[in-house]
Amino acid sequence: MMEYMEWIQVQAASGQVTTLEDKLFGVVKDLRSKKAFKGLLRTDGFRHVSLAGCFSILLVWNSDAPVHQGSTLGMHLKETMKTFGLVNHSVWINRDPSR
Repeated sequence: MMEYMEWIQVQAASGQVTTLEDKLFGVVKDLRSKKAFKGLLRTDGFRHVSLAGCFSILLVWNSDAPVHQGSTLGMHLKETMKTFGLVNHSVWINRDPSR
């Protein structure tokens, strides 16, 4: 098994900050309560400390192999967040030898 994370960053378009924040943290809350995705270990939402309208969702997975383009869930979230602004979606493998 391998641990990997998906990092989905969103910069809200003008006038979308409050809507995006509500949507993003609502999604995080739903994902935490449902636990419906096999291998999903952790879900977190973040707001940038100094850039207004900049948010991130972190998905941490444990699976046989990471999907290079991102999980089905990650790809869906990326497409959903595009309606609120600019999106960056990346996948990172945990290569920490101490794990």
